[in-house]
Amino acid sequence: MWMLTLPGNGATTPARLFKYQAEAASAPKTNNARHVTTRVSQLILRVVSQCKHRGGISMVDLKHALAAGGYDVTKNNTRVNLAVKGLVRKETLVQTTGFGASGSFKLKKLTYEKRIKTRAMRDRAAVERAKQRDRATVERAKQRK
Repeated sequence: MWMLTLPGNGATTPARLFKYQAEAASAPKTNNARHVTTRVSQLILRVVSQCKHRGGISMVDLKHALAAGGYDVTKNNTRVNLAVKGLVRKETLVQTTGFGASGSFKLKKLTYEKRIKTRAMRDRAAVERAKQRDRATVERAKQRK
């Protein structure tokens, strides 16, 4: 049986155990603090929102942009594909060409009616909040007297 010497502790290890023990023994100790990461879907939305092409951004370009931003696409390829499919299923992204996790994607634009409706809902909610604030100030004034 072969015996290998590990750097650092000088102990010998049988070769059959080398694969999963030597790397762990020689790896530098890291801090156990939680590493804060952003979700893949948020990274994808950020890249797609920066795309200026009318037809959207292709999956290849999307992966290149993620890799340029420091995301390990080769390791997390399946995760990227599933995130894109999920965003299409939630109707956050629109698939302009292709099917599945291939093709081109762009952000879904709201129709004119939906934009007006959301703006009206936002304005209505702002009016309600203002009314509640006025009622609260009147009640506080009554309580002070």
